[in-house]
Amino acid sequence: MVNSINKGKRFERLVAKILTKKLNAKFLRVPMSGGLSTMQNTDNFKSDIFTEDRRYKDIVIECKMRKEPILIEELFKQPKGGNELADWLEQVKRQAKKEWLLFAKSNNRKILVMSNSGSLILKICDVMLLRGKTDLYLGFL
Repeated sequence: MVNSINKGKRFERLVAKILTKKLNAKFLRVPMSGGLSTMQNTDNFKSDIFTEDRRYKDIVIECKMRKEPILIEELFKQPKGGNELADWLEQVKRQAKKEWLLFAKSNNRKILVMSNSGSLILKICDVMLLRGKTDLYLGFL
């Protein structure tokens, strides 16, 4: 059986590696997955992944994994009441001052990338979709 904590850390390292390659800036996993900001009473490490590169320094980057497949239909449901994907979106929106990225993955599936920035999605993903008239852009890795 795979330890879910280690699995999450591996996913965060993978996302940092992908961002480093795609955005040509060094991205790192935050020790303790964002818990460091709580312990040090700072906003510098409020997400799972960070960079010191000025171009991307203020972007909140969250990584989420789960066992069950992630269904796009979940994006159209209201948050709370068992809609984990919508709850993750609400969380990252609350944490971000401006731009944010949410990477979500389920077992043996592609990575779903969500953002309020279409230009970021285009830099990271090969495919981009737009959800309705909202500021939600989707891509896949």
